Amino acid sequence: MLNRLPSTICCVCLLLAALPLAGCRESGTAGELVIVRPETIEVDGTAWEKQAWNKQMDQKLAGLFRRSPMLIDNPSISGDPVCYANGSTQRVYWLSQLDHSCHWAMVEFKGGRGGSLIEGNGAPFMQTAVADN
Repeated sequence: MLNRLPSTICCVCLLLAALPLAGCRESGTAGELVIVRPETIEVDGTAWEKQAWNKQMDQKLAGLFRRSPMLIDNPSISGDPVCYANGSTQRVYWLSQLDHSCHWAMVEFKGGRGGSLIEGNGAPFMQTAVADN
């Protein structure tokens, strides 16, 4: 029993070390659906361009969370957000992998104020992975 203790401890340590790797993947095997963050997306006929994250977006989110503190505990708002813009309107998305799709949560900012949280699945953040050649 004591002889197996070191190998058991090693296995537990390896499993704990691998936990951070078990999150969402952005690449996959051929035919698997994966989350993408394209440079442009089209939603309901409107083109949105990906924006670099900046302190202004941090300030907008901080203001939104002050006005709507219940959003902070929403499990859909986790991970690194991505911002898309169309003119002066900006959308902040949080993406998470589901079994066969992508879950997204989005807040739209027109000017300085954010609107309601909208959630959905799939498009425009899913694509089929292709084999590396």
